[in-house]
Amino acid sequence: MNREPRRRTHLMTLLATMASALPACQPASTPAAQSGCDPDNGGITLPAGFCAVVVVDSVGSARHIEIAENGDVLLALTNSRGPERSVAPSGPPDTIVSGLPAESNHRAKSLALGPDGSLFGVVHGRDQLSALWSELYTDQESAEKPAEEFVRIEEGDDFGWPYCYFDPDTDTKVLSPEYGGDGRVTGRCAGMNDPLMDFPAHWAPNDLEFYSENQFPEEYRGGAFIAFHGSWNRSPEPQGGYNVVFAPFQDGSPTGAWEIFADGFAGLEVSPRGAHHRPVGVAMGPDGSLYISDSRMGKVWKVVYTGS
Repeated sequence: MNREPRRRTHLMTLLATMASALPACQPASTPAAQSGCDPDNGGITLPAGFCAVVVVDSVGSARHIEIAENGDVLLALTNSRGPERSVAPSGPPDTIVSGLPAESNHRAKSLALGPDGSLFGVVHGRDQLSALWSELYTDQESAEKPAEEFVRIEEGDDFGWPYCYFDPDTDTKVLSPEYGGDGRVTGRCAGMNDPLMDFPAHWAPNDLEFYSENQFPEEYRGGAFIAFHGSWNRSPEPQGGYNVVFAPFQDGSPTGAWEIFADGFAGLEVSPRGAHHRPVGVAMGPDGSLYISDSRMGKVWKVVYTGS
């Protein structure tokens, strides 16, 4: 789902999360030190009461992440150049989904399995409205459209791709210019499913995790964390994303506005080439911590709640 070219993910890597064995970097009296957090949260910013520790660093281009019941970190890597331990499969693979497009710049496909069959996704919107259709869209409009969509997916749903996109100005699906649209016409998109909520254009959502543990405060329980890999084409606006967002949910529906939960990954230069780190995966640990992976250097943060 990411916008920039990448090689096929070659292997799944197993890394032990040694967070509990990390030396305290702050005075022992502070909650952050007692939780094993880094004094600067590994370079990222978090809400009050949270802190972070880097548990994996510089292992290569990390993609999606999963945490085992024993706390081990499973990372899908685009390549392998770190002190990782290769995972030996215990048997032949089972085919879960087949027929996904292979000849594409966006080869990474994420898949989640759950016991209740409820399915949610965060969708990348299209690019280059003004570059391809300058007579219909200004650069400013192209920077802010279309919105990235958070959707609940049920059997028979149609969200309109590739014929439609979601316009955040009008909160409607409109017809893409390739199919006769002009930025205003709805046409065949009138009956398409709308998103539950939307996010700024081109932020590039790459992963989604609902929080179901008890370590974080009550307002986070049942809500969704979304990793945004970051934009490359929001000019003349500043590039955006490169963060992790929290959206409150209850009973499968949003209950309020989303907010940026973790930021500062990119550093001073917020761009695909200049960013120090780009969030790509989020996962929940068995102790209720939140893990965030980075595709630039292969860093993984463990975020915990200290209560102060």
